[in-house]
Amino acid sequence: VATAWAMIYLANAYIKLKDYKKAQKLLEKNLTIYRKNYPANHDGLIRAMSFLTDAYMGLENYETAKPLLEETLLGVEQRYGEKHIKAAQILQNLGKIYFYEEEIESAEQSLHKALKIFLQNKDPESYICLELLADVSLKKSSIALSEGTEQQSQKFKKQAVDYLIKALAIIKANELESSPHIIRLQEKLNRLE
Repeated sequence: VATAWAMIYLANAYIKLKDYKKAQKLLEKNLTIYRKNYPANHDGLIRAMSFLTDAYMGLENYETAKPLLEETLLGVEQRYGEKHIKAAQILQNLGKIYFYEEEIESAEQSLHKALKIFLQNKDPESYICLELLADVSLKKSSIALSEGTEQQSQKFKKQAVDYLIKALAIIKANELESSPHIIRLQEKLNRLE
């Protein structure tokens, strides 16, 4: 178990370096050890599953990441409650996966749940959720346009702009003006206006 504890931090370093394959190998071993020794809501097991989903997402292996994220969410909700920041982070990642898999309605639902938790906790990470919701709205706008409903398309585009404005306000309150996050959000907003 002590080895598993060290492996998890080494794997996280690999994730930060974007070496997802090495992280995946370590975390899969780690997860086997933790599953044998701890209950589903143990903090170490939750951390291992969370990092492993980060590795899977980095490898764009969403099919494997999704059920693991759902399992992680159950453990987090049991240990910390449904309104904990960790639950919001997992819901946000689930929203990303749903979006990448073109499950737009599921993405939107998951992201709205995450956003509600972030806002209740006054967590600045809510800007990420808002940016993702803007992406969802833009996708819905594109779909509406391809279906010939221009008015609906414009409504979704306006919704995306509103999300980006809110995200920008949050990030400006918490970052320097030269932050790459502010620059990225401003560029997205400029393209839409």
